Amino acid sequence: MENQTSTYNRTQILNSVLKNGARLSNTFGTLSVYYCMFGIVLEKTWGCEDKLNTIVAGTSTGLLYKASSGLRNCGISGLIGFSLATAYTLVTSKNKIKEIE
Repeated sequence: MENQTSTYNRTQILNSVLKNGARLSNTFGTLSVYYCMFGIVLEKTWGCEDKLNTIVAGTSTGLLYKASSGLRNCGISGLIGFSLATAYTLVTSKNKIKEIE
């Protein structure tokens, strides 16, 4: 380890970043497709675009993404999707919340 050259270290870092970057981009791409799919279906089904669609689509995306990993992982992923979608909804509707007060 101590005898490694800087070129070797740079190559290792570059290989690691490229390998993990591809996996990460595949994950985010899949999640994006699921979220958009649920959002479109909910909008067409309910006939309106509101904050509830965002929360339901986020929760459904989490549930579907980990559906094959077992019930526990599916539930955890659904909870993460619900939390992220709810946080996004609260941040984007900050002006409406201030108007209510």
